[in-house]
Amino acid sequence: MNRQHPRLLLTDSRAEDIRQLAKSDPLVARQIDGLRENAESYYHEPPLAYNAKGTDRLKIARAILGRILTWGLIYHLDGDKRYAERAREELLNACSFSDWAPKQFLVTAEMATAVGFGYDWFYNELSPEDRATIRQALMDKCLDYAPVAYGVSGGDKRPNWSAVGNTDISFNNWNQVCNGGFLTAAFALQDEEPEMTELVVEGARKSLPRAMAHYAPDGVWPESPTYMGYGVMFNALCIALMEDQLGTDYGLSGMEGFDKNSEYLAYIFGPTGVAFTYGDGGPAKASEMGGSKVAAWLIKHFGQDEYIPLFRQRLADAQEKPLSGYAATLPKGGADRFAALLPLWMPAGEGSDGEGVLETLPLNVHKRGVAELVFLRSSWEDPDAVWVAMKAGLNGFAHAHLDLGSFVMEADGVRWAEDLGSGKYSLPGYWRREPGGQRWSYFRMTNLSHNTAGPGEEIQKEDATAPVIHFFDAPGFAGAVVDMTEVFPGTAERILRGIALIDNQQVLVQDEWHAPTGDKPLVWRMMTRATITVADDGRSAQLTLDGQQLTAEIIEPADATFSIESAAPPTKKEHQNQGCQILTATVPASGNDLSLVITLTPGSVNGGAPDILPLEDWDLYTE
Repeated sequence: MNRQHPRLLLTDSRAEDIRQLAKSDPLVARQIDGLRENAESYYHEPPLAYNAKGTDRLKIARAILGRILTWGLIYHLDGDKRYAERAREELLNACSFSDWAPKQFLVTAEMATAVGFGYDWFYNELSPEDRATIRQALMDKCLDYAPVAYGVSGGDKRPNWSAVGNTDISFNNWNQVCNGGFLTAAFALQDEEPEMTELVVEGARKSLPRAMAHYAPDGVWPESPTYMGYGVMFNALCIALMEDQLGTDYGLSGMEGFDKNSEYLAYIFGPTGVAFTYGDGGPAKASEMGGSKVAAWLIKHFGQDEYIPLFRQRLADAQEKPLSGYAATLPKGGADRFAALLPLWMPAGEGSDGEGVLETLPLNVHKRGVAELVFLRSSWEDPDAVWVAMKAGLNGFAHAHLDLGSFVMEADGVRWAEDLGSGKYSLPGYWRREPGGQRWSYFRMTNLSHNTAGPGEEIQKEDATAPVIHFFDAPGFAGAVVDMTEVFPGTAERILRGIALIDNQQVLVQDEWHAPTGDKPLVWRMMTRATITVADDGRSAQLTLDGQQLTAEIIEPADATFSIESAAPPTKKEHQNQGCQILTATVPASGNDLSLVITLTPGSVNGGAPDILPLEDWDLYTE
């Protein structure tokens, strides 16, 4: 173990390396200039105040972390002692809080990460009394909870997170974040608390695989792209700290699928630069995630130089854009709080010649995992490309919505089919996701607000699985078929959904219900921000948005018709989805086998009705 300070990722020699890198790499220089501006801005802010409200406390913890990391890097690069003095003030203020919200342990973890880095990065500028105060806070407010959290012993200090439990937060992003907080605090105090450090390292190395197993086999994180970024950030931090301090990550980074996260970051964004926002989370941007610290660490750690050109392009885009509306509302320091780690993790050089990885990645892919994703696109380079992403797999994972079979679509630089994103976390029972739980009473959580089809107003089975059973990638035809039978149990002998990209220009959506039962009509839905005009006969609809057009046309059956529905939820307490409406297609119940076939044709192409084959015969399209 390194006995010097600073030692957590940053050392004096690494600071010198960053200074030299900034002289030759304009993106690093620009990143550091931005951090200098932030350091000065944060310097003039008062210390963040304790707040008893849980959600606000998480924002406060994150802002403290962002301030400490920013001041720390700039101090070690430039030697401006004002930032060391201001960081000391912020650290002692944080240590004076009565607690770090152990009943909302994400707050504890983020606070421990902030104070742990602060203790290490400013150790030589702190007095013995200051060090003692900070050490005691790290123990009392975080590390003393580790024995119970890791199942080593009982005790009075019980967090609401357990590394050995069977609840969602033992397996989802909480796992990565809580382990990251414990490890940062432990490595900061490894000289003074060697036994606690050993306990935490042993606990984390056994706990992290419980979350990381969900990357297998293809790197798809099942919660959402937003939580992928959050989880991988702390997962990378855990691995980096272990390698830095112990010389090993105990094989964690070798777990199946974890190295595929860079590929995930290539596919998850459409040509507009916005992610397929399945599950809870916001409209993640390619510039913000694809050009992030996470992307940099993945490339550098796994030696994925082929991704460097794409990463550098996205980073350059991010550096030119202002803070998003949400980020601008956060306490100073909370937006992009890990930005100071990017110079430490920046992959060297500009990567391979040419376009890099986009020259070799297939346009169409089926990504397997707890959540299965299908991506179809006409081009990597064309900003007006046609792009479709569809979700399959399991409904029942944390942060998931009832969205099996749902898709999003872009063409001509417009997102035509939308995923509305997360609901309000403060809604009563929002986290009650067991079958019949209150979560499923909220509009954004159900299939009724997603681009899928079902009987009337019936919601999908909360723990259903819908596997991709066929995937096709041939010239002129790419697509996938999902078995949706389990999603609506008892409503048909077999339910299939197919989505295809034909001739790289037209999207085909085909739903088949074999031997349907009941008297509910089949209702097909597509959320859109476009203006919709339905033809008089109800067989086609014209969508207009941002000066572009899309034509939706019902090919079969003859009695299906389009209509327009409101995207407003049933209650005022939910997000009201302003600017969005639903294009629906309805097929009356008949008891006979039915096939609902709809084409989505961008206005920039001349696409007639394709030949229609049953889904079981879609392989004939590839011959």
